[in-house]
Amino acid sequence: MIRKIVTTFFIAALIGLFSFGDVQAQAEFDTGELGILLQDYGRFRVLTPDLSTDAIRQIDRMSVLVGVSPTEIFTYALDADNETDPTNITPASVGDFELFGAFNNAFSNEPPDVLVETSVYGWENESYVLIKYVVHNEENDAIDAAVGVELLPQINGGYGNETVEFLSDENIVQLHKESAHVGLKLLSDDLYTLHVIEWFSGYNDDRGEMYGYLTEGSIMDTYADDGEGTVVFIGQDKVNIPAGGSTEVYLAFAFADDEAGMIDAIATAKAEYDEVTSIVEYPGALPDKYVLEQNYPNPFNPATTINFGIPQSEHVTLTVYNLVGQKITTLVDEELTSGEYSVTFDASRLPSGVYFYTISAGSFQSTKQMMYLK
Repeated sequence: MIRKIVTTFFIAALIGLFSFGDVQAQAEFDTGELGILLQDYGRFRVLTPDLSTDAIRQIDRMSVLVGVSPTEIFTYALDADNETDPTNITPASVGDFELFGAFNNAFSNEPPDVLVETSVYGWENESYVLIKYVVHNEENDAIDAAVGVELLPQINGGYGNETVEFLSDENIVQLHKESAHVGLKLLSDDLYTLHVIEWFSGYNDDRGEMYGYLTEGSIMDTYADDGEGTVVFIGQDKVNIPAGGSTEVYLAFAFADDEAGMIDAIATAKAEYDEVTSIVEYPGALPDKYVLEQNYPNPFNPATTINFGIPQSEHVTLTVYNLVGQKITTLVDEELTSGEYSVTFDASRLPSGVYFYTISAGSFQSTKQMMYLK
């Protein structure tokens, strides 16, 4: 069974570059640098520099993927339906603009039974946005799910001839053609998969192939397209989502006329993300050793604070696991300078029980236990 509204390059050409008649519901905002749309079934679309009739589409569609197995993967084309139509949130809870929509698997009723809440946050006169996916597990049992996106670029208003590359120093996926540079960065976890295929009609018909694209587990350095265009798959490694629980995935999107400008915009978006996710640095604190403190309060309900310190600049990860060692979420995954930091862990979407949190910074690694009691 295929989505009643199928995105193909041929159809897009027929309906015209700026016609949005293929959707029934959408919400939008205009930052002054970007025109952003959230449409039916979770489709994220980007135009520049605004939403006017002569704007240029840069992203045709980005939509979420939730993969559990080769026969169980939630996709835009095969499964997604509206639970909450896309809408503008006023006032915005983050930034100056906010879009929200919730999308379920009611089109197919095939597993996995998930609900994906999608939020897009924007800032006045800025060329970046944050995208947040909250994936709720509606199954009766826990699932190990890979979460990511599929992306159909339309750089400078046209399909094809773009270059996709991974900027390893910045952990950014860049798509560029001529003077247009699009950047995407996975913020909430390590990038596990960057896979690019040449677009073809029906590429998204087969669940097994879509699952393979999402969970390949390798990062493609460069893909130079010379055909009809690409489909880009970006994903993180699997996380355990308890029955009735959820996981959050954040991405930063940015657009600029050159690579340096795009990188700067992604860095600013990352700073906004740090504020949203409450990574707090204590000014002036210069520890002389690595330390991971016991969370407080402990036991806790529903949130707790974790403090840590590093004596030198390092790439730091702070990850939460359940009692059987399955990853629940990554709280920190970034380069940090010497200092003391705190981060808040909110377990309100998780069942009561014992959890572990592990810090890795250079050769230092430490794990502590915490107890969540509802």
